[in-house]
Amino acid sequence: MKLFRMNNKQCIPFLVWLFTLLIPIFTIAQVDITKLNEYVAAKDCEKSIKFIEKNVDQVLTSDPQYPEFYKVAISIFKDCGDLEQETEFRTNLYNFYKVINPRGAAVQAFYLGNRYYLRQNDSSIHYSSIAADIFKQEYGETDIRHTMALNTLGSAYKANGEYTRARRTYLDARKIKERIEAFDSQYAKILNGLGDLYTRTYKYDDAEDCLEVSLKLKKELKGENSDYARTLFSQTILWQSLGDQENLLNALKGIQKVSGIFKEENRTYLFIKSKILEGQIYNSLDSAQQAIKILEGIIEKYPPESEQNQISREDREDLSIIFHSLSLAWEKGKDPLKAIDYSEKALDQMAQANGIHHPKYALELRDHADLLYEINRSDTLDNLYLRSSEIIEKTYRKNNYEYYRSQHAYFIYLVRSGQQGKALRIYEK
Repeated sequence: MKLFRMNNKQCIPFLVWLFTLLIPIFTIAQVDITKLNEYVAAKDCEKSIKFIEKNVDQVLTSDPQYPEFYKVAISIFKDCGDLEQETEFRTNLYNFYKVINPRGAAVQAFYLGNRYYLRQNDSSIHYSSIAADIFKQEYGETDIRHTMALNTLGSAYKANGEYTRARRTYLDARKIKERIEAFDSQYAKILNGLGDLYTRTYKYDDAEDCLEVSLKLKKELKGENSDYARTLFSQTILWQSLGDQENLLNALKGIQKVSGIFKEENRTYLFIKSKILEGQIYNSLDSAQQAIKILEGIIEKYPPESEQNQISREDREDLSIIFHSLSLAWEKGKDPLKAIDYSEKALDQMAQANGIHHPKYALELRDHADLLYEINRSDTLDNLYLRSSEIIEKTYRKNNYEYYRSQHAYFIYLVRSGQQGKALRIYEK
C-alpha cells in the first residue's frame, strides 16, 4: 500500500518507469503497414491478400492503426477485383467510423451504396440514403458530395424498381445544381440517370430532353470519351424504345459509335454490353440472322466454366441477357425449338446468378412464359405466370413498376386463354 502514499516527487519517476514498460506492449500490437504498402506498390495481389488475412484479426482486436490498415486493404481488394472482400471491409470501416467520425462514415456509406447498386441489391438504398443525409448535415445541401450521393440514391431506387422515388431524388439533385448554376459533369450524370428513368417509364419526350443536354455537356467538357459514350448508350436505348424504322436506324448507328469508343479505350465490359445491345437492335429491325451472328460471337468471349475459371455473378447475368436475345432472334427466325432452348438457358444462368427467388429470375420466367404462349406451348403457362408474380410480389413493393407489369402479363394471358374469372380477380387486385 506504500504506492498510494507516495508524494508527487516520488510518483512521477514511477509513472515514467511504468510507461516505458507499456510502450513495447503497444508496439508489439501494431502491424507493419509499410510492408503492406510495399506489396501494393509492386501490385502483388497474392502477397497483399495473404498479409491482410494473416494480420486482420490482430488489427481488429488491438491495433490503433485499424482505419489505416482497412483503407489500404480496401484499395487492394478493389484493385485485385475481390468485390466481396472490399464490401466486407468497407462495412467494418463504416461501422467503426459511424461512432466517432460521421464524415468518414459517410464516405464509406457512399461507396457501399455504389457497390450494392452494381449488384442491384436494396442495401444500396440504405447506404446511399445515409451518405446523402450525413453529407448534407456536415457540408450543406449544395455541396458536391451531397448531390453526388443523391444521384447514387436515385440510381439505387431505379435499380430496385421504385421509379417514383427515383424520379423525386433525381429531380432534387437537379434542382440543387441548377439553383447554384453548377452545370458540370455531375449535372450531366444526373440528367443521364433521369433520362434513362424517363425512357423506362415511357416518357420519351422528357427522356430526349435530358439526354440531349447531358450529351452536349459531356462532349463540351471532355470530348467523345467513354463517359460521353455511356450517355449515348442511354440515348440509343431511347431510340430503340421508340420503335419506328428511323429511330431504330439511329439506334444502330449510335450503338456502333458507342462500341467503337469503348473498344478504343479498352473498356472490355462496356464494349460487350454495347455489342449485346447492337444484337438486340438488329432483332428490333427484324434482322434475325445478323442479330444471331453478333450475339453468338459475344458468347465466345466467355470461356466455359471450370475449376480454374469460375463464372462471376455479373457474367452469368450478361449470359442470361445474351441467351434471352438469341431466343428472340430464333423466334423471329422461325425456329421455335432453338428459341425455347435459349430461353431455358437464359433462365438457368439467371437462376445461378441470383437464385430462383430473385425478381430478375421472376422477370426472366415471365418472358419465358410469354415465349411459350406465342409458340402455342401453353400447358404449364398458368403456373409460370403465377410463380413469376408471386416472386415479384414478395421481393418488390406492391407499388413497384415491375410488379404491375407482371400482374398485367398474367392478366393478358388469362384473358386470351379464356380464364375470365381469374382475370377479373387479377384486375380487381
